[in-house]
Amino acid sequence: MVNVRNIGKAAAYTIVTFAAVGIGLGLSGYLSVGAAEQQLIGDGDGSGFAGAFVALILLQSAYTMFLLGPVVASTAGLITGLVSSDTTSSLFGGGVGTLVGFYVMVLLGVVIMSMGADLGGGGGMGDGGGGILEGIFQPLITAGIPTTVVGVLMGYVGTKIGE
Repeated sequence: MVNVRNIGKAAAYTIVTFAAVGIGLGLSGYLSVGAAEQQLIGDGDGSGFAGAFVALILLQSAYTMFLLGPVVASTAGLITGLVSSDTTSSLFGGGVGTLVGFYVMVLLGVVIMSMGADLGGGGGMGDGGGGILEGIFQPLITAGIPTTVVGVLMGYVGTKIGE
């Protein structure tokens, strides 16, 4: 019999793990973007090369979160598998937790990191629509899929190690 409570606990712990990593990555990006703006732009108008360079740092930091998704998923999935009482709870809880947790991590990270960037003022960093992070949503959605697969697989591995 599937224990829904165990699935919910596994998913919640996995989501919290991703959220904590998202906050850490967001704060690191916030500090990096803020330092780059201070060093490159200073009291200037923020246009030209310096503004574009800061925007590239922001974009690169956002994509780094995509790459770290499977790493966090492997750790969270393995731990979920080790502590779960059964394989089904581990697989479903870890899978749902990884999918939702990845999006929470990226959302928190990008929002916190963006607070450090002054992307306003027409620095030429957007294409007139939504700015530098406008094109991030399609890769975000697709990056959640392999992250979830890794979380589920490592949850399975964790249950087998724990037997």
